[in-house]
Parts: sequence; structure tokens; C-alpha cells
Amino acid sequence: MIVFGGFFEDFSDIVWNSEYIGALSYGSILGIPLAQIVYYKLIREGEASKVGAFTFMVPIIAVILGAVFLDETITYLLIIGLVLVGISIFIVNYRSKKKLIDYSNVENS
Repeated sequence: MIVFGGFFEDFSDIVWNSEYIGALSYGSILGIPLAQIVYYKLIREGEASKVGAFTFMVPIIAVILGAVFLDETITYLLIIGLVLVGISIFIVNYRSKKKLIDYSNVENS
């Protein structure tokens, strides 16, 4: 991602101070491995499709945390995107109330 980001951002824009390096280290040493452990534990105990669908909640949570802690502005396009993500999570996890036909008990004629 660093190489890909280099096409769009200038590395001189990064302020390499102790706060940035500490946050980067914390995220890569603790945050990512912990998230992977939780993710695979949830997949092992539940339906993979449902657990996978909830990974799409990451942008929603990130926007909320960014607004609360970093005073980032929330635009109407951002809200539309968050609503679309929420709708997609609902669609993936929605189960029809209709019972599927069980053909295992039907005798062959």
C-alpha cells in the first residue's frame, strides 16, 4: 500500500515524529493482529458470510470515531455512503421468513 500510495501522495507530507511512529507501531503490532484473531474466531464460531459482511462496518465505525475524536466533518455524500454500506450489510444478513421446501421427505413416484 505504501508503494501504491506513493503515486498519489508525496512522502514528504508525512510528519515522522514520535507520535506518528508510535501510532503506526501500535496499529501494526497490536491492532492488526488482534483484529485478525477476533475475525477468525468469529468465522470459526459463526457463518462466514455474516462475519464477512460485518467487516463492512469498519468504514462506519471509522467515520464515527474520526468525527468524535478528530473533529472530522461529515458531509452528505459521506452519510449517503454510510447508509449504502448499512443497507448492504442488512441485505447480506437478511433471511426470508418463508420456509424453504424440503424435498428430502418427498417420495419418488
